[in-house]
Amino acid sequence: MRTLVDDWLETGRNTSGSEQPSQRNLLKTRRGLQAVSEFIAQCPPSMSPSIDPNGFALVLAAPEWSRPWAADFFEAQQVTAKRLFVGIMASDWQPRLCKCRYPPCGRYFVGSKLRHDYRHGTFCSRKHRSRASAEGITKTRRSQARCCLVDAAARWLTKKRCIATWPNDHRSFEVA
Repeated sequence: MRTLVDDWLETGRNTSGSEQPSQRNLLKTRRGLQAVSEFIAQCPPSMSPSIDPNGFALVLAAPEWSRPWAADFFEAQQVTAKRLFVGIMASDWQPRLCKCRYPPCGRYFVGSKLRHDYRHGTFCSRKHRSRASAEGITKTRRSQARCCLVDAAARWLTKKRCIATWPNDHRSFEVA
């Protein structure tokens, strides 16, 4: 089920890392649409009378117990995952379902407020958002510092005129 949900959540994510939950699209998933179609074909939705003021109840994602459900344990788990995924797609909290983008976490949660755009993705807590931001800034600074050091070393070596003694084949140097 995790792969189905993750594929669907990724359809709302841009290459820049921003996330737009309103742009999620089941049609763009690799296996999501197929899983929903297969489950609905096996267990079609049904309607029944209800005491609710609407007068009826629509039943989705309910297993069909009248016929054989799965041949073995693993197939049963796949059918259960499809059923739960259909339930997620049909639920009212579907647009607010999120996954924490802090790599060590990856927790799924239902966001309390829905925004149109999350510039750096969704995070389950303020602490995880600040840690992810700090890690990104630190990584960028270290990369820039390394480039500055390499440039400084190149300028120093150029001043010392050590380049003339270097071989032309740069593959002979091993980078540690």
